[in-house]
Amino acid sequence: ERSWTIEPKDNVNEQILFRFSPLRGVVDSDDLSGEPVTFSLRAIDKAPEMDEKEAAKHEKSLKGIVYNLPGSARITLTYNRRMLFNEVLPVTQYGRRQALAPKMFRDKGPAIRVVFDEHTGAIRQINENNQ
Repeated sequence: ERSWTIEPKDNVNEQILFRFSPLRGVVDSDDLSGEPVTFSLRAIDKAPEMDEKEAAKHEKSLKGIVYNLPGSARITLTYNRRMLFNEVLPVTQYGRRQALAPKMFRDKGPAIRVVFDEHTGAIRQINENNQ
């Protein structure tokens, strides 16, 4: 099992992620003994860029529980002209931080339960905690 970490900034078009050799398995991207496995990333939903003043104002407005509202991108992997993977996935770096209002979590009223996605920081579920 191998893993690669990719920090998405701009779109990526058919970058060689690694190569696959029938005799040696997964080899480095510059090892010509294998055929390339390419990676592409195309932003689908990306929060608009903010200038420094707008970003500072937005950060000041974040009161309460802060979470990520991720954007999304289409990710593809290809090998020997065959598509191995082609899906739209959430991308935290393309999103924006948001906040749940503090008044949601006051002592009066029912207890609120918030479940976050451990990979993206997005909210997966909000409901009353009926314990």
